[in-house]
Amino acid sequence: MSRQLARITIALLVLSACQRQQPTPTAPAAAAAPGPGCAAGAMPALLSLPQLYAQLDQALLRRLAASAQPASDGALGRNRSGYFHARFQMDVLPLTLYAITTAQPADLDTALRAISYAFAYQEPSGDFALQLPAALQNQQLSAGDRASGTAFFLAALGPALLALDDSPWYAQDADTAAARQQIEQLRPSFERALAFLKSQASVLQRADAAAPNRLLFDALALVSLGRYLNDQAAQLLGIDVMDRALALQDPAGFYAERGGYDSSYQAVALHVGLLLLPALTDTAAQQRLWRSLVCGSDWLATRIAPSGEIVTDGNTRVYPGGEQFLGVEKRVAYKDAALAFWHLYALTQAERYAAQAQHIAAFYTRR
Repeated sequence: MSRQLARITIALLVLSACQRQQPTPTAPAAAAAPGPGCAAGAMPALLSLPQLYAQLDQALLRRLAASAQPASDGALGRNRSGYFHARFQMDVLPLTLYAITTAQPADLDTALRAISYAFAYQEPSGDFALQLPAALQNQQLSAGDRASGTAFFLAALGPALLALDDSPWYAQDADTAAARQQIEQLRPSFERALAFLKSQASVLQRADAAAPNRLLFDALALVSLGRYLNDQAAQLLGIDVMDRALALQDPAGFYAERGGYDSSYQAVALHVGLLLLPALTDTAAQQRLWRSLVCGSDWLATRIAPSGEIVTDGNTRVYPGGEQFLGVEKRVAYKDAALAFWHLYALTQAERYAAQAQHIAAFYTRR
């Protein structure tokens, strides 16, 4: 691991502690390219998620995984105080990546416990039960909200499953045989979940039509789980959804949210897009996404103060007094921003990405 990458790794993980080869489907027509001021350059050789995370120090990774440990029954996040929805099991992805990196069966068991927890609440339709807490009983959720919640979870599950497939340790080691059998037993449940998501495509396209952030989550769910299950129709649908998100990118580089820009939502979109990039098997789609992500990161860099603070002035959604989620004001997604710039640095070795990741991590760890 390079000295530069090691420094970024340490900063990012301190920040976190503080808080099958398949046929390539044919892609639809390309999305509109970002503006002429953006020069993305050639797409570099891509790395799988296990290859990326293998570059991180394992002792520090342990601190990252510790912040996402499930309860004894596998519950994560808001589900720890009683099942709410599978959407709150999204940390199955970092738990899985940590297990692959450590190659410890106990860590893999932890990740699988969190995955199995969600599927214990799967309905016959393939969707997941929704059990609102008492304080939220009066909340009315649309069909689009329900479908989006499921897409969020599947956008974590799909990359986790692909990462397992990309791991020689998981695929070949005798100590993972029981885990492989457990995952195989869940395969029909994965198929039902993907079938449900595909059935909700028109609902999601209407509900998320003006929300590039959500569209990218939808695309990641469809492409990654579709690739894992060898469902080319799902992958094609995901590429179409991805292109709808890219078409909402302003020539300046930001993904338009509620008629303007938002540095926090930009950070999440970039991080999700970088998870989507290695899941794609269509080279043309990868190249379109790569160009968009580089241009988007160039814009986000203009919203990073010299101190490393992510500027929220002018944001349409996340700012002091801005939007809330479940009654709590949304906070700037600094972890996503730092991870996105780190990911770009790992792929390109471009020092500007290293500098941004370091600045963001330094600012938010000393607060």
